[in-house]
Amino acid sequence: MNRLFGSRSLAIAVLIQALCGACARADEAAERASAAAALAALSAQDAALNAAFASARVKLSGEDRENLLDEQRKWVRARNLECGLGPKEASDSRWPANLSTDKVECVLRTTQARTQILAGRQDIAGRLDSIADTGRMAHVEEFTLPMGRNSGKWYAEVTIDRGIAETAEKAGLHIGIDNADGFYALGLGKVKLPPEQPVEVVGLMVDLDRRTFNWRTVTLPFSDDGIPLAVGTRSYAIKVKGARNLEYWLARGQVKINYGQAPFKYTMPAGYSPWYYSRDDEDPIRWLVPTYERTASLEVKQTASAFWDWLLDRDAAENPTLDRTGSLCAARQKGQLWFLAGADASARIERTCTVPFGTNVVIPVTSAMLTSDSDDLCAATAEVARLSPHTIQDSFLEIDAWRFDRLQDYSASEFSCAPLTVAGQQLAKKANWLGLWVTLRPLPRGEHTISFGGRVKAINADRKVTYKVLVK
Repeated sequence: MNRLFGSRSLAIAVLIQALCGACARADEAAERASAAAALAALSAQDAALNAAFASARVKLSGEDRENLLDEQRKWVRARNLECGLGPKEASDSRWPANLSTDKVECVLRTTQARTQILAGRQDIAGRLDSIADTGRMAHVEEFTLPMGRNSGKWYAEVTIDRGIAETAEKAGLHIGIDNADGFYALGLGKVKLPPEQPVEVVGLMVDLDRRTFNWRTVTLPFSDDGIPLAVGTRSYAIKVKGARNLEYWLARGQVKINYGQAPFKYTMPAGYSPWYYSRDDEDPIRWLVPTYERTASLEVKQTASAFWDWLLDRDAAENPTLDRTGSLCAARQKGQLWFLAGADASARIERTCTVPFGTNVVIPVTSAMLTSDSDDLCAATAEVARLSPHTIQDSFLEIDAWRFDRLQDYSASEFSCAPLTVAGQQLAKKANWLGLWVTLRPLPRGEHTISFGGRVKAINADRKVTYKVLVK
């Protein structure tokens, strides 16, 4: 009996070993396929980068052309440093096939961002005749850094290329801090920089304990007294405003906010800290697609409309806002955008969701659809939607413990009391909607924790939900 039991155990052990070997081979095959797909995507993106660079360079001449070449070389060095590429890895004849998978994914993300900048660049004078593809950009007249502050002493700088700084008054360019209730702005006026100075740099010093705001420029030092700030509950954020071409200046880096991700030009005043500084290799603030960039050819309001189509085109039993586990996460998802769903805060819902690598996750930070058959009620809800984002309070988006709470740039609303029609079916006679929709760049592979929510007191709506998102 003992010998028989031993033989049977040995047979079972051999079977288990064979099965485990098959699983390992399957895992290895999946990893090889994933690595091959990432490598193919990088090869295609590298070709697109080269084409965008060539297209931008052919439209320039003389010093501008040399400046672009120098800029590209600096970007290559910065990319190599960020992605940990050795001296020979980017110049090897087998490039990029000789890179490890994690380096391929890093280079892919940085190359995608650089290609977008090159495709949307303009010449230093701010003319639009050298832009390769205006369809990538959405017109904006203001940009707010999504990280707010309501206490402490904070410092940041805004760098402006010389050609823009010297025409800033005509372009209506203003820089300052904003708390949604008011904009404390510095108008640059008639800037005349020294010949050796290629950029204007505005240092912003914000003391939220004393409630003062101060600044300096290349020609103007900090003064002893700052502008007094209003006392309120809304947090302050850095804001840049301009009536003309602001989206292109921001996309190209001709107007750039340094919140602490790079060395400052001026010595930071004693007792102050950088406005926001991530010590991660991946800066989470860069995961938020700014509103001046389109994603899947859509601006924020168009993305919001696509969200409502995705959410409402289904039976009530499949409503993802009531899903407690995330089982409906993949339902009806298609294309480049992958929508998450909100939830009532009182439900305390936590969902688990697997998202394909390379897709753009759309976060409905706060969203409300307001339907009625009554003209009076529709008129009342239309006013709530029309005044968005001021009617939205306490909105936030938290990604892997990094919190963003100044998201008003992502506001979209509809207040026409028009019929609500989805997939050819009328769901309500009159409808208005409002909310904040943040689109993320493709997230790195692995698990991410995403929480978001907000309140609309006027309609007694309180939203909050947490997702465990696995990107694979």
